[in-house]
Amino acid sequence: MPIRSLVASALFAVVASLGCNFIMNPDGDGVFRCDNPDDCDVPLQDALADKRTQSRCAAAGGGGGGFTQSQDNKVCSVLDKEDVSCNPAPYANDDSVPVAKAYNDALDEGGAYSCAQELYGSAGCPPNGSTCNEGLELRTYETLSGDADNPEQTEARVCAPKGVAAVAGNSAVRGFDVLDQHCRSYFCDDAFVCNRGSGTSSGWRCVRCDPDKAYGNGGCGTMYLQGAPSTVYTADLGGDACDDVASADKTEFGPVVPAPVVGP
Repeated sequence: MPIRSLVASALFAVVASLGCNFIMNPDGDGVFRCDNPDDCDVPLQDALADKRTQSRCAAAGGGGGGFTQSQDNKVCSVLDKEDVSCNPAPYANDDSVPVAKAYNDALDEGGAYSCAQELYGSAGCPPNGSTCNEGLELRTYETLSGDADNPEQTEARVCAPKGVAAVAGNSAVRGFDVLDQHCRSYFCDDAFVCNRGSGTSSGWRCVRCDPDKAYGNGGCGTMYLQGAPSTVYTADLGGDACDDVASADKTEFGPVVPAPVVGP
């Protein structure tokens, strides 16, 4: 979801009537001035109503209106909401909300997150020798891998449709298709992913993906399992499929990818 631009003139009457701690630029530059973060919430309440954004009060850079950066020249802006959790820890043995059920179902199908030898060369799998199947190209990217509790960043190579940021499953990112879909569904935007990160304040948060970061740590990617995009992703993220007010307990998912049947 793009960050919405806000025109101050449309909200000036609200600010004035509530006596908020705002100063309008006398030159009419359409910017709200503020002293504290809470100063932004009331005049920007319409922009924040869907629970997908948050306000920020910060020093403005030099430029339009002749204002220079200083603590006395802070302005309001609207950002993606930064505290939407995608931490799977609370989901264990709890299928009471859709994301928990989808995540637990995905872990039950753990075999889906690796490619059998006969699938090498197909989308989301390693190349067959050094080649990919017709219509696919070799993609190299950074991903988390190894121990799920203490993953490390490594380079991976997979076959991918041309121009698609396909990523493969592994033990460190098992279930991340579900966690990414949770973020996509919450924000109604497929640019969002689950950032495992580290620390209690920065880890396991939904973020807008960054192509320069490793998959699993905020990097971009669509997970391909068993030669095709994970079926937990849903295509209808916008329009009528997007709730007026987001809720982490009401995100939507397709069916999880079943693990391949192993013969006797």
